[in-house]
Parts: sequence; C-alpha cells; structure tokens
Amino acid sequence: MSTTTGGLDTAELTKVSTGGAVVGWVGTVVLGAGLGSLVSLDIVVLGISLFWLALTAGVVAYVAPATPASLGRNVVWRYWFVASVVGILVNIAAALLVTTDIAGGDPLEETAPMEFGVILPWLVIYAGGYLLPAAYNRTSGALNSAERSIYGAAGVVSLALAVVLATVPTAYPVMVLALAGLSLVPLLTLRYRGT
Repeated sequence: MSTTTGGLDTAELTKVSTGGAVVGWVGTVVLGAGLGSLVSLDIVVLGISLFWLALTAGVVAYVAPATPASLGRNVVWRYWFVASVVGILVNIAAALLVTTDIAGGDPLEETAPMEFGVILPWLVIYAGGYLLPAAYNRTSGALNSAERSIYGAAGVVSLALAVVLATVPTAYPVMVLALAGLSLVPLLTLRYRGT
C-alpha cells in the first residue's frame, strides 16, 4: 500500500528491503562460489562487502525519494540504515586487516578478523534491529502484538547465535545460513499487516 501522499508505506519498504536482502544473499553465494577458488578468503570478504555496499546504496536510492518524511525519521528504519553501513564497513576493515598483513595467520578462517569481523557483527546488528521494533514505543499502533512478537523472537535468536559464535568461532558456516534465514524475518510480519 502507498501512503495517502503517494509514497511508500512500511509494508512496501519492508518488501523492498527484504527483496534487497534476497538479492544480496544470492549475490553473496555467487560471488563466494566464483571468487572462492580464485582468491583468498579476505579478498572474497572484501568483494562481497563491496557488493553489499553497492546494493545498500541502490536500495536507498530507490526508496528514498518515495519514502515519507515520517518513515525516514523513524528510529527503526534509521537504525537499520546506520547499522547496515557500519556492518559493511566492519566487514571491509576485517578483510583489509588480513589483506594488508596487519592481522594475518594461517588458516585465514581462524584469524581474529575473519572469526569476529564478518558474521558476528551482523548477528549483533540483527539482534538490535529486531529487538528495537519489538520494544520501541510499545504504545504505538504502528506494529501489532504479533509483529512485535516475531521481531522479539528473531532478536533473541540473533543475540543467542551471536553469543554462540563469539564463544565458538568455528561455527561460522552454520551461522551464515542462520543469518540468511534471519534476513527474511520481516516477510513473516507482513502476514499480520494484511498485505
């Protein structure tokens, strides 16, 4: 649904951002598979991070002109934008720390930047991103109780997975799959919006 002023509403923004996440994960798999046999893990992470940065910029460029000012000022949407950019920059920094031999080691997967600077930041970002709408402005009718419950559960799962990954860094392959699944949670909430 569009707003009465012709801009995008929350449901449409959710669909676009989740669509961007799907494109991002497909691109991640393609880039990971394509680059993985040609270059080292740090270069793969750098390439995937730059891809996500371009994708994020593209999604923002697409939705910004059609986003009502009230949604643009929304704390949750602002969190996701800022946290996503920070997460991408952390991933780029992690890759560069290894690429420039500031923090190297063998195997690359077991270096601190690769263990703690690639997937872990995103689990923390997702935890905050899902717990925020679950808890923020509970008196507002912008989200119903079912939506808040879904976001709250996804936030708790994200936080629990972050704790597991922080203590067992070798669990990152499973966490990549979990992160991909968590990125689709907003689609579940659309069912309760009647769209």
